[in-house]
Amino acid sequence: MERRDRDHLPETPGWMYSARAVVNCAGLNAAALREFTKTPAIRICPTAGDYPVLDDTAAGFLRHVVFHKPERKGKGLTLAPTADGNLLI
Repeated sequence: MERRDRDHLPETPGWMYSARAVVNCAGLNAAALREFTKTPAIRICPTAGDYPVLDDTAAGFLRHVVFHKPERKGKGLTLAPTADGNLLI
């Protein structure tokens, strides 16, 4: 993928696209995909057991802890409000 001015230019075998925005849905490999367009200022190495904390724009979304039933190959999902008003996932 190349970036030219405000456009992203993802390329596939036989095609090149032009887009103002690209949605990165690469999960644990999202950082590697991002590095196709920009060198990171810091590098975050997530694992499947990390608990990201969203900023306070998610405040008030939940007032209690939510547990999702674990699946066969995972730990499930936990959503919890923090004392600071953020959302822990």
